[in-house]
Amino acid sequence: MSIDRTIATRTFLAAMAVFLVVFSVSPGRLQAQTAAWGNNAVYTGTPTASVTFSTAYIDASVFAFKYTGGASKNDICTILNYVYSTSGIIPPAGAVIDARGIPVGSSNPCAASTSPWPTSSTLPPTTVLLPPGAIFMSTAWVLPNQTRIIGAGRTNTAIVVPAALATGTPMIQMGSSSTCPSGGYCTGVGISDLEINGQPTATSNALDVIGIQNEYSQDGSYVSHVTFHWVEGIALDIETSGANNSGPYTDLTPSAGGTSCTVTSPTYCSAQSTSTACIKIVNAQTKGIHGFTCTASGVPYAGVYLDANSNTIEDGHFEGVVDGIAVGAHDSAAGNVILNITGAIGGGGSDSSSGPIVNTVHICNPAKTYGTTNACTTFAGGSVTDLTLSEIQSYTGAEYAILDDETVTSLQSISAYSVGIGAGIYVLGEPTAGGYSRLSTFNQPSTSSSTTWPVATWGYASTTPPTSGGCAVGSIFSNSSGTASGTDTLYICVGGGTSPTWKAYK
Repeated sequence: MSIDRTIATRTFLAAMAVFLVVFSVSPGRLQAQTAAWGNNAVYTGTPTASVTFSTAYIDASVFAFKYTGGASKNDICTILNYVYSTSGIIPPAGAVIDARGIPVGSSNPCAASTSPWPTSSTLPPTTVLLPPGAIFMSTAWVLPNQTRIIGAGRTNTAIVVPAALATGTPMIQMGSSSTCPSGGYCTGVGISDLEINGQPTATSNALDVIGIQNEYSQDGSYVSHVTFHWVEGIALDIETSGANNSGPYTDLTPSAGGTSCTVTSPTYCSAQSTSTACIKIVNAQTKGIHGFTCTASGVPYAGVYLDANSNTIEDGHFEGVVDGIAVGAHDSAAGNVILNITGAIGGGGSDSSSGPIVNTVHICNPAKTYGTTNACTTFAGGSVTDLTLSEIQSYTGAEYAILDDETVTSLQSISAYSVGIGAGIYVLGEPTAGGYSRLSTFNQPSTSSSTTWPVATWGYASTTPPTSGGCAVGSIFSNSSGTASGTDTLYICVGGGTSPTWKAYK
C-alpha cells in the first residue's frame, strides 16, 4: 500500500470516529451545548475544551419557531419583546440581537400595540440588527437606555408609521422618563442605516407625525445614515436639556415630499403644512448636524429651526422651503456655527426639483413684527448672538444667502454674481450701545451696474468670479467648483483705478 493511500485511509477513519462520537452523545449533552435559544456555538479553548453557547450574540429568528402559551412568535415586534422580557436570554453585560432572519412586510406586521421593548429601565445594553424590508409598526417605539438599532441600509430597511398614530406623536423616541435610568437621562441610544416612512400604506396620505424625537438621550446617542420619507411633521426633533451632548447627527435625508406633492389624486402630502420641518433643535446643546439634504414641496416656512446654544450645522442643502435655516424662531440662540449651506436654484434650475428657497439662512429678531407667513412669526423672546456663518450660498437675485433681521442686513445676489454667490464669513456678535458687533467678508455694490466697492471682501461661489462689474483691490474670491490641480479655486482682486480685475492665484 502506498504512503498516500495509507494517509488517506487514516484520515477517513479519524473523521468517522469524530462523527460517531458526536452523534453518540446523550440528548442531554446536545441540549447543554445550546442552552440559550438563539446563541451561536463557540469553542471554549480550555484544557477540558468543549462546545458551548456564546452569550455575546443572539439569533432572534429561532424564536419564530418557539411556542409560549400556545401562540407562535411570528412577527418581529413580538419576537424581540419576548427576547427582552424572558429572563436568562440576554446576559446582564448585553449582547448583539440579530433579527435579520425574521420575515417582515405588510403580510407580517407587528402585533397590535406591541413594541420590541417592554417598558423597563433595567434592560441590558443591546445592538439590534434589523432585517431588510418594511417593518410595519403598530405603536410608537421607545428605545431603552444603551440600545442601538441598525438597519440593512436606508434603501433596504424601512420602519413604517402606524395608520392610527396621533398627530404630533413621534414614531421613535430615544429614551423616555420611564425607560431611562434614575438620573432621568439615557446614554448610548443609536439609530442608523434605515428609512423612517411616514406614509402608512402606498395609497394613504402621509401623516403629520414626528419621525425621531430625542428629549432624554445624551452622550453616545446619535442618528446616522437615515432617510425620512413622507414625514409631514418634524423629521428629527431634538429638544430640551435632556438631549445635551447627543450626536453627532450625520448623513440625513429628510423629505416631506417633493414634486409628487402636487399630485391631486391622490394627494399623499395633504398633511404637509407651514410648520413641517426637517430638523428642529430647541434648548439642546448637541455635537452637531453634519451632512443632510432637506426637501419639501414649497409649503414649510423653514427646513431647520435652530433655537438653542452651542450647536454646529454643516454641509446642508435645501429645496422647497422658504428659509433653509431659521435661527431664533422659537427661542434665543447663542454660540452657534453654520457652515457650507446651499439652497436650491431659483426659477426651477437643475438643482431645484422640489422648489427654490428664499433665504438660505434667516436670523430672526424678537423686536420685529412679522407677518403670519414667516418662520420667525412664533418667536417667543430673547435674541440671536455670537453666530458664525461660513460659505452660505444663494443662487439668484430673488434669493438671499443671509437675511439678518437683527442688524437689518441682507446678502443677495446681483446680476454680476448671478450664480452661487455667498458670504465667505459672516459673524453676528452681541448687542452694543450702537447696535451689534458684526463681521462680514462680503459686501456687494448697491446695484448690478455699480463699480464702486467700498471695502475688500471675501466672496464665495460655485463658479469663477465675474469678468465685469468691478471688484475692490485686495478682495478674495473662492470658487468651490474649482479643480484640485488647476488655477481656478482662489482669486485675488488686483490692479487700480476704475478697472481692477480678478487674478487666479491657485
